[in-house]
Amino acid sequence: MLPYGRISTKAGTILTVKFLVETLPKRGELDYVVGMDNYFTHAGSLRHCLNAGVHAMGTARAKRGWPPQELKRIQDDRFNTLYHLPDRENTYLTYRWVDNAVVTLVSTMHDPNESVVTARRRPRTTQTNRRHVTAVWGNDYIKDVAIPKVVADYNFWKVGVDVFDQYMATLFPDLRCRRTWMPLMIQAIMTMKVNSYLAHLHIVDDRRLCLTHKDFTMIWMRCLMRRGSQLVRATRATLVHEQHTSGSPVKRFRLSAKNPRLPEVRHSTDVTHAPCHRGDPR
Repeated sequence: MLPYGRISTKAGTILTVKFLVETLPKRGELDYVVGMDNYFTHAGSLRHCLNAGVHAMGTARAKRGWPPQELKRIQDDRFNTLYHLPDRENTYLTYRWVDNAVVTLVSTMHDPNESVVTARRRPRTTQTNRRHVTAVWGNDYIKDVAIPKVVADYNFWKVGVDVFDQYMATLFPDLRCRRTWMPLMIQAIMTMKVNSYLAHLHIVDDRRLCLTHKDFTMIWMRCLMRRGSQLVRATRATLVHEQHTSGSPVKRFRLSAKNPRLPEVRHSTDVTHAPCHRGDPR
């Protein structure tokens, strides 16, 4: 993803889908279905997939002009009810399905009359879904429910962003960031964590020997902290050695009214960078 900004987000997401579709291997020989979350499911993305001979489906986020007014006016909140509406060019269908809340989906390939019986766990009861949870599940923990095939396929095929968000939410650092680089660094670290866990699931042959995501995250954090401590000790030893050989103490740089800009030496690869910790948290 490229940082297109708020003004050109729609154009940027459509270009991203276009690049993805055009780089699919053996696109003319294999049948592809592109599963997208609501960030990418613009009408332009769906039309481009169809023009390239690829089907597309995914969830849709409510925004100006989406979903159509005909679906927005529907007030039916009964559990597992499904309404659908084709677009003006009749290239894809927009679905309104009621689960714990109203879910909007789009698809270029599904029949709204098809359904799949699947075992569904009893959701956590809230004030909103209390009525239909009691009517459908009763006292059972798992119940067979016939849900639309478009929903079943999306739940089965969804990968990437949706699964990544679920994995990343485990033990996510709760930090208030006032610097631009800090959220980017946290995102990169969480990406490393998720990719490491998926690699662990792929390497271990016996699924019974696989660690849970929480246990793997704890081990992963301990490894990072141990390696970080080793790096800090080695860096401090290097600084002490440089101080003794040069004869002058290492002076810390602080931002102030007289020094409003960071020194350019911070970009140099010849300088050993080490964290400095204050003893007094105040």
